[in-house]
Amino acid sequence: MRIPKVSIIMPTYRRKHLIGRAIQSALAQTEPDWELIIVDDCPEDPAEAEVKKFADPRIRYIKHDRNKGGAAARNTAMAVSHGAYIGFLDDDDEWLPEKINVQLAELEKTTERVGYCFSGSYLLTEKNETVTHVPSGQADYFEQLVQNFNLFLGLTIMIRRQVYEQIGGWSEQQPSHQEIEWMFRVSQAFEGMGIDRPLVRAYSGSIHDHIGSNLQKRISGRKQLLERYDDVFRSRPSAYIKHHFLLAMWYRDVGNYLDAAHELENVLAIKWNPRSYAHLLLVRLKMWTNRYVPAR
Repeated sequence: MRIPKVSIIMPTYRRKHLIGRAIQSALAQTEPDWELIIVDDCPEDPAEAEVKKFADPRIRYIKHDRNKGGAAARNTAMAVSHGAYIGFLDDDDEWLPEKINVQLAELEKTTERVGYCFSGSYLLTEKNETVTHVPSGQADYFEQLVQNFNLFLGLTIMIRRQVYEQIGGWSEQQPSHQEIEWMFRVSQAFEGMGIDRPLVRAYSGSIHDHIGSNLQKRISGRKQLLERYDDVFRSRPSAYIKHHFLLAMWYRDVGNYLDAAHELENVLAIKWNPRSYAHLLLVRLKMWTNRYVPAR
């Protein structure tokens, strides 16, 4: 059996009109030694016909018999992969042609203490294209991830196979924030290599739907992540305040003023500050107003 250098993991769900662009970006890689494993998580509207238009033996197609979610699709692909390295390509995004070569070159300079590599990206919205920047060089990035959940874009990450074998796959219980939760585990166990150079093109905003665009799922995923690593955040007050304050604002935005108030009270219990207190007063006013609005 041929062992490729890199296994490219691609889950797909109702994006057969976009998946060809993503596959083509894999085919355009300057490093040819890879396998692309596509796991279709939409059995009622499969992308199989679109995938089969690319008659390349490096492409493998697997179809779930029922919808299991993106994390499960990635796990299915990783479980059957063979590459010495593993990367993640979403079905609506693109890798730039040099991505594999650049990341392999950096990882192969390091010891196995460095388990993963990540990069900057081109981020496209309906209005413009911007370049996202990341820290450069080899480091322990866990503390930075605790403070900034946007530190890693899953599309940019490449890992050594040993990372998957030691850490396991993505959590299938997370409604959102799956890649953040997974990278919490990865970055606790391994150092990383940052490349401050865009190696992917990510499509965001309302160009098409993402889990992250569903605020209720974002709330559920953020809450679950914060509860799972509560000891980590409580020992780092600035991170606790930042993430729980944002969660409070999301609760407010969906009209859940009771949970918004609860999160703001938690923040103020860690450290009093006028901004959180002002928002708490406003949320309590909303609760009181809604309670006493006459029924029509």
